[in-house]
Amino acid sequence: MTDLLEQYYLVQANIGEWDMSKFSLEKFQEFANLGGHIMQHADPGNGFIWAAGTGFYGDENVTRVFNNPAIILNLSIWRDLDGLKSFVYSSNHLLALKSAKKWFKQLDERVYVLWWIKAGDIPTIELAKSKLDLINSIGPSPLAFDFTEPFDISGRHY
Repeated sequence: MTDLLEQYYLVQANIGEWDMSKFSLEKFQEFANLGGHIMQHADPGNGFIWAAGTGFYGDENVTRVFNNPAIILNLSIWRDLDGLKSFVYSSNHLLALKSAKKWFKQLDERVYVLWWIKAGDIPTIELAKSKLDLINSIGPSPLAFDFTEPFDISGRHY
């Protein structure tokens, strides 16, 4: 199992939809500053491998794929579920999660998804969208899952 894990990494994708009724340059700057600060704590020693810069904020490709200019996307790759969980529930990131309603609409669907990817592959915006669509249509599965119902690379529940 260890050899197999070394050939695959965990991808996380999450979206937010700006609440345009609350949007301002100041709020955007507050969010961007916090995001930059949080990503400084993404440590390779704790399993972090890669992130799409500081995320796709106002990216025309995200707008095209999601058909919504208010959607932002964050993509990152992690060595394993434990490293990602540790990062997500750290104090800095937890503060952002608790503050999300200041910036984003409350969506009636899952806004994040996890899946395994071969080491060396980089996830695309289109793949992230398809994984979000999958988990929102059928729920967690070995192909698209979340923290509440994770799967290992062999497709078994954690």
